[in-house]
Amino acid sequence: MISRTNSRARALSAQRESGFTLIEILVAVMLLGLLVITVLAPMTGLFGLSRTTNQQLTSVTQAQDRMEQAKGLWRTQSLYDRDCMKGLDTTGVTVKVQNLSSTFQTTGTAFTPSTSSTCDTTTLSSTFTPVPAKRITVSSGSGSSATTLTLDLARP
Repeated sequence: MISRTNSRARALSAQRESGFTLIEILVAVMLLGLLVITVLAPMTGLFGLSRTTNQQLTSVTQAQDRMEQAKGLWRTQSLYDRDCMKGLDTTGVTVKVQNLSSTFQTTGTAFTPSTSSTCDTTTLSSTFTPVPAKRITVSSGSGSSATTLTLDLARP
């Protein structure tokens, strides 16, 4: 009789040890969940950082593009003297110009240059005095991704 009981006890014991209990499975799932949260939490912050960086890059690129356009337009002395940036795309940017003295000190107030298709045909007044240099300021974007570029440009 003892041998039967021992063999049954061993068989029941072997069955219990062959699988996982519900508590063991729950603990394993909890640990796996904590591990996933620990890994994914910093990654969501990286996605936000990537979005902000992309907005800043777009803002800087847009401002640089408009600045290069303005600089190229003002290689022509007649456009420079007339404050004419004919055809400059000002979508998404603000362009301001300020006259500078020969020592690059600001004179007068900042103004928005003309971008109309006919600004190069305006006649200069008889009392026109050439400005030795101008400061071009291009602003693009808003908030934390705002970019402002400034260029001092001598008369061609």
